[in-house]
Amino acid sequence: MREKILESLRSGAFQSGESLAKSLGCSRMAIWKHIEELKREGYRIEAVHRKGYRLLQEPDSLLPETWQEKLTTHGLGRTVYYYFEVDTTQSIAHEKAREGAPHGTLVLTEHQRKGRGRLGRAWTSLPGVGLWMSLVLRPPIPVEHAPHLTLLSAVAVAETLQTLGYAAMIKWPNDIYLHGRKVCGILTELNADMDQIGYAVVGIGINVHHREEDFPEEIRQKATSLYLDDPARPPVRSHLLLLLLQRYELLYEQYLKEGFSSVKEKWLQYAIPMGWMKVSTLKESFQGKMIGLTNEGALLVEDEGGRLHTLYSAELEMTER
Repeated sequence: MREKILESLRSGAFQSGESLAKSLGCSRMAIWKHIEELKREGYRIEAVHRKGYRLLQEPDSLLPETWQEKLTTHGLGRTVYYYFEVDTTQSIAHEKAREGAPHGTLVLTEHQRKGRGRLGRAWTSLPGVGLWMSLVLRPPIPVEHAPHLTLLSAVAVAETLQTLGYAAMIKWPNDIYLHGRKVCGILTELNADMDQIGYAVVGIGINVHHREEDFPEEIRQKATSLYLDDPARPPVRSHLLLLLLQRYELLYEQYLKEGFSSVKEKWLQYAIPMGWMKVSTLKESFQGKMIGLTNEGALLVEDEGGRLHTLYSAELEMTER
């Protein structure tokens, strides 16, 4: 039934619910239910009173069989768990890691019901419009170097988007921006003891096909998507995923061989220029300016009194001095 509805909608013209119901021998309510299900699967269907339904865009599939055979990585993305809908890919990745999932395991979904970002914030993860994923990593590095993974992840996303022609930049520590609006969030979580990392889970959420109306009203002026940045060339999510996995693995292997210096250099290259800003931590707030990064991956900020602060977690807001 849904395939027959799609055949009618692929003409590009509006199709009324009444005409669809009559041609398919069902009720208008049945047509509405099928349309809603198609929307959940990622089809973008416009509904206009007195005109009916019109197909705007078919889903850009992330099913592993559509992209995995083209993958050139050694580890990343070789083991994949794909779901149409989950609460969050992070929780599933943790579960798989505890069960012994190998390094590079990818958890991928079309829709997160309870997507989350840094500091416990919600992350809007609509079906079919974004790249919502978590990677299981088993890095042979000491716990104190864990912040390196966060910065490396940001560099991997920024380089991937720049390869595709987007002017991606990093806001400390790992948010990706396009022309002043956030397009990607990254969340790194660890399972570790005092001296070693058991595993890390890196969650990456990239807004790909979002329109303005897809974002909650309160963040529409702050968020963007690859489509909104350049509607003339809609991105293909599977192609984006392939490039990201391959870029990430190259950077990761280089990091294990050469250390943090190469990651640090690239992160600074892609970082949004930061002048004076308000810095808020759990303990204090102050005005300061970015000086650089430490070799541990922390942000160095000099306050108005000339005192240096080493920040591992903080909220930054650009201000006038």
